[in-house]
Amino acid sequence: MKLKNVAVLVVEDDAENRASMEAALRSEGALVKSAASADEAVALLSKRWRPSVLVSDLGLPNEGGCSMMRRIRKMGIKAPALAITGGAGEPREAFLAGFQLHVSKPFRHETLVRMIETLGGG
Repeated sequence: MKLKNVAVLVVEDDAENRASMEAALRSEGALVKSAASADEAVALLSKRWRPSVLVSDLGLPNEGGCSMMRRIRKMGIKAPALAITGGAGEPREAFLAGFQLHVSKPFRHETLVRMIETLGGG
């Protein structure tokens, strides 16, 4: 179990993708909470729960992942973060918003686990 007891917040609006990532991370021992929107993610973090690592799709409805990350950073939450995009776009905006790593869909679950380990979660 590569991510034993690592707290991970997954923010993904697509229910199937979110469930798939949750299952993959839990199978590696991670303690996963998830949100379908930026507002849900901020609400979870407002309750003083702190993840070891944040994983977020950038293409969220209503408020994108970069805007959400700027809000999270203003809350004083410094957990390392992985940005997920639906295409091979330029990750510069994600890095400026507070993400440390970037991956494009589709990706293998092993890649997700490895990237979370790289961010210090495991």
